[in-house]
Amino acid sequence: MDHRLSSAKTCIDAQVEVTFREVVRQLSETKDLFLDNSGKTLASCFSKLGMSPTMFGHYSGSGKGAVIAYNRKVIERGIADSDLFLHDVNYTADVFKLRLGEIPDYILGNKPKTLEQELLCRKFIDWRYEQEVRLFCVSRDRVNRIVTFPEDAISGICLGPSISQDFSQNVKELCQNKGIPLFKAVRNYGVYTYSALPVS
Repeated sequence: MDHRLSSAKTCIDAQVEVTFREVVRQLSETKDLFLDNSGKTLASCFSKLGMSPTMFGHYSGSGKGAVIAYNRKVIERGIADSDLFLHDVNYTADVFKLRLGEIPDYILGNKPKTLEQELLCRKFIDWRYEQEVRLFCVSRDRVNRIVTFPEDAISGICLGPSISQDFSQNVKELCQNKGIPLFKAVRNYGVYTYSALPVS
């Protein structure tokens, strides 16, 4: 082998080894950061399709629960200038690409909020029927896991079509005391939809 080629190969091998060691080091640091910070980003999930029979089936015990309808504008006004952000989920088949060296910044919250939203608000395209909206708390200092919205953030509550009499009565009393409009989901026969009828 030509001496120059042999020297070049030696240099490349040495560079590959240095790069590999750096990758291992960053992975090790990233693992420690992840373990130290796991559970410190909190999320709450909503849907734009509260009256969907599919969503009732998935998230309200097959219609035995209730749906709370929120006023998004009121929530956004209430969380302005806070450590919370509300964002529509982006449904995509594309894989989120992140360079290894950027991972610690994401874990520690040092990346711009737009990038954090891009990472946290992605979901595979097969779930697009949910039309999800996510509320995130990305502060590393928040201890209280309860988020308070303004009282007028609730536009109404809709009882599920299969709700029990006891649960229904409890929700009805709550709505009467708080002045919250109350509805009952009723199946529309012949089509896969519900209608919300006012409860007196």
